[in-house]
Amino acid sequence: FLTDSVLNFYIKYITQSIKFEPLLKEFKPELAGRVLINVCLPLLAVKESDQELWTENPIEFIRKNEDDIKAYYSKKTSTVSLILCLCEKGYLVPFFNYLNAELMKNPDWIRKDYLFLAIGLISDLVKTSDRIKPEILTLLESYFLQEYQSENNFIKYRIAWIFSKYAQ
Repeated sequence: FLTDSVLNFYIKYITQSIKFEPLLKEFKPELAGRVLINVCLPLLAVKESDQELWTENPIEFIRKNEDDIKAYYSKKTSTVSLILCLCEKGYLVPFFNYLNAELMKNPDWIRKDYLFLAIGLISDLVKTSDRIKPEILTLLESYFLQEYQSENNFIKYRIAWIFSKYAQ
């Protein structure tokens, strides 16, 4: 029940603290998992207002999401930084395995969207990981390609974005 600006600065604080090696050693894997799954992923979820904007004006929705002016003050942008930082610090494989397992449970479209968003966000790290690269190729060829047939245009937009992130 924190305001967006307070939550934004808490997330920035956590991100900066795990960049500091002595504090990273104290950041246990269980805590990292809880932060990634119970804090970061829900903050990536679309809101009803996002869905309404998408329905009424998809171009404005995309412009709003790509707006760099508000990026520093956005809890979503701070969350993305935290996810990337944790994945760079050794939590990429467990986080990817969690995302993959959750996708196989056939979640609702809102949960599916933020799982897709997380998979796209970690694309640069995944592409350099020999351990995950075969799994992401399988996901792209089977799961994501099937999801592109969805009647939900928002999901189609997210799938197209994922393919653009892994296109190289």
